Amino acid sequence: MSRETNTRETEAVERLPHGPHGAMNASSGSSSSGSGSDSSSGSGSSSGCSSEDLSSSESTSDSSSSYSSSDSDSSESSSAEPPPRVATPVRPRAEVRKEINMSDIVTTILQIWEKPIEQLPVFGDLPRLAARVFTNDLRDLDNIISVPSLLSVYPDEKDVTCHMIISIAKLLDTPAVVKNFQEVLDRTKQTAKDGKMWIQEVYEAAGTNTKTFRLFKLIHQGVIMSLASQIKVVMLANTQAFTKDVRTPDGWVIVVKITREYIHVSHRRKESSMLPGTSHFEFQWKIGITLDTNLTKVLHISTSTKNFEPNPNMNPQFAEKLRVLLGSMNLEYTNK
Repeated sequence: MSRETNTRETEAVERLPHGPHGAMNASSGSSSSGSGSDSSSGSGSSSGCSSEDLSSSESTSDSSSSYSSSDSDSSESSSAEPPPRVATPVRPRAEVRKEINMSDIVTTILQIWEKPIEQLPVFGDLPRLAARVFTNDLRDLDNIISVPSLLSVYPDEKDVTCHMIISIAKLLDTPAVVKNFQEVLDRTKQTAKDGKMWIQEVYEAAGTNTKTFRLFKLIHQGVIMSLASQIKVVMLANTQAFTKDVRTPDGWVIVVKITREYIHVSHRRKESSMLPGTSHFEFQWKIGITLDTNLTKVLHISTSTKNFEPNPNMNPQFAEKLRVLLGSMNLEYTNK
């Protein structure tokens, strides 16, 4: 390579823009020409700036525009460096909850109560949950631990649903409303295509202005979702133990208690740890909602745990830690 060529290349390099990209291209171009390798063969371009690129930049009046040209039709555009990559901001990790957030639970319940029943999953959930609903026909509602499934008495799911609706209607509504429910249920249960459409038909024909269907706004899976998910997160954060629902007839029991002073709906669920051997444990948790007798207002919301059953050979310190943690889930809210 002649001295004249070297001089022209040096002048071209000096004319490159200053800054990190100019310095990177100058280094790349110098390396490419110094190596003598022909990386542009076949394609007419190289990963850096070739001597031809540098010479052409000398002949232009504005070397920086040649370096950062945005003209896609230009042959030099293929040799331009890509724009710098912008680092994606790293989102901070959400803080893992180590205790139950009662505010979230209260907000969920109050929002459910204010929504029209058509916007809730009541019609679809009622047939599948009917066998789990118990009312004042049981003597000791406050201490239910294990109960037989109503499916053993009424093998057909629709019969169970009819029994549950009529039982609650007798406690809440007038005899005329109960009779209307019975007629609509008998007329529609054999022709309905599925449980959801059937309950919606019953609601539209007999239940739109009834206390019974107002109460049903609290009998669906959405009522327990906030507490159920929080319990799993809190247990894992504090004990490194995953827990799961107990899927037995008494693994989820819904109790409706109707008195002259208030109406109370509680969902009681059994939870089981996934820890093996001596670390295994089970417990029951509950969310309770108290309403006024006219079913117009949520008066009180509570969460609690009971029936902690550790493995008999569990480490005593771990068992005590679990007892304290479960005790911290006993919370209350009064709606003033």
